[in-house]
Amino acid sequence: MGYLLGVDFSGNYIKLVEIDNSYKKTVLHKIDYIKTDINFNSPHLYQIIFEPESVFKIVSNITTLLERNQINSNNVSVTLPASTALVVTVPIDNDLSSDEIKDSLLWEVSNYYSDIRPENFNIAHYILERGNNSNTALLVAISKDLVNFIKNMFSDLSLKVVQINIDHFAALKVTIAKAIERNRENYSLVGFRGDYLDIGKINNRSLSHYSGAFISTMDDDCLDIIKSFLQDKIDEPCYFYGEQFTKMIIDAIVTHFNIKYYTILDPFQNVGVPRTIDIKKTFISNLSDFAFAVGAVVNTK
Repeated sequence: MGYLLGVDFSGNYIKLVEIDNSYKKTVLHKIDYIKTDINFNSPHLYQIIFEPESVFKIVSNITTLLERNQINSNNVSVTLPASTALVVTVPIDNDLSSDEIKDSLLWEVSNYYSDIRPENFNIAHYILERGNNSNTALLVAISKDLVNFIKNMFSDLSLKVVQINIDHFAALKVTIAKAIERNRENYSLVGFRGDYLDIGKINNRSLSHYSGAFISTMDDDCLDIIKSFLQDKIDEPCYFYGEQFTKMIIDAIVTHFNIKYYTILDPFQNVGVPRTIDIKKTFISNLSDFAFAVGAVVNTK
């Protein structure tokens, strides 16, 4: 398959990973990042891309990042923060037709974005749990304007966007091949970046639950809010990722929920890293920094 490029927009950073998939084991080829003054975690990112100054900064930064790394790939997989999209669980009656399901999902989106036509979103749904009368589904909606902006920007840079991922699900891809305990098929994945906290529960290697919420890190009771959000959701083994997860916060969570098996997500656990690349020098906050960019490409073999 050759070279694969993953680019992640998160926080105030654009992160890049290129891997070589032509060997038996995936090998890291390039890894880099550039800091910007654009907050990609903003739920209003779909509006920011209409600001000429912001567009200039984004294009300039990604151009610089690509030029200094001399990328080999012609395609790119992109990840965006869950906070920039609508990611919620919804019930879907089993007796609905395809058209009725589509109308139901459009209605759900309109409840969250009353000022935007639901037709202006790319909408997808994934069944999490099946029931006798209804299924629990994960609804994902991303602004078409944002999607088109990303595709056109990379097209102008001679790169074809082959996939746009939500960061949590890109991170999930780097956990599936090797859970904390060998052959463990049930675990949880908890992310905390910017003001957005989310958790995914995996059963039999498939996502069975997802929840997300905005939590201000400036609140004095931030830790109590986190614990309340995770109550009856978190399970072990547990992966943590995101720049907001300090050792203090993780220690408080695992102590409160009596979790013994946990770790910061290591996106390179199944990627060969040449001796010429010191990935520790690329860490911004912790080991999980490049989980989204790696997850965008590592499981495409």
